[in-house]
Amino acid sequence: MQRRLGCATLLAVVSCWGCGEQKKIKECNALVGVINTGVEKVQKGTSAAPDGGTAVADLRGLADEMDGIAKEAGRVEVSLPELQKLSKDYQAMAAEVATAARELAGAVDNVDVEKMSKAQERMDQAVKREDPIVDEINKYCRTP
Repeated sequence: MQRRLGCATLLAVVSCWGCGEQKKIKECNALVGVINTGVEKVQKGTSAAPDGGTAVADLRGLADEMDGIAKEAGRVEVSLPELQKLSKDYQAMAAEVATAARELAGAVDNVDVEKMSKAQERMDQAVKREDPIVDEINKYCRTP
């Protein structure tokens, strides 16, 4: 059983579209920075595992990292309604991955094949949501 998080990298907004866009640029950069930092930690942690294996400790570590990303993203001050929604969507996805990783770790600990299968399916579904959310954040943040 292999589990590799398909973490996409967000683009940082570095240009200014005008004085009225400063708030959007600041909020986008803050959110993107938090997500990218968290994703880098996850990628380092998963690439350290031999063959991307799903050892119980690795799954629990992944869960902790994803919870951390969700919490840090939630601390970013976002006032723009669309960016607030996208941030909450990303936070929910990260929390779902964390929950599924913990369930999978518990199922592996207990050698419960049925629960392993269900937890793996739940994790796969949560991870599939990441790319579309990241794409929407990038699209929103690139648009003046």
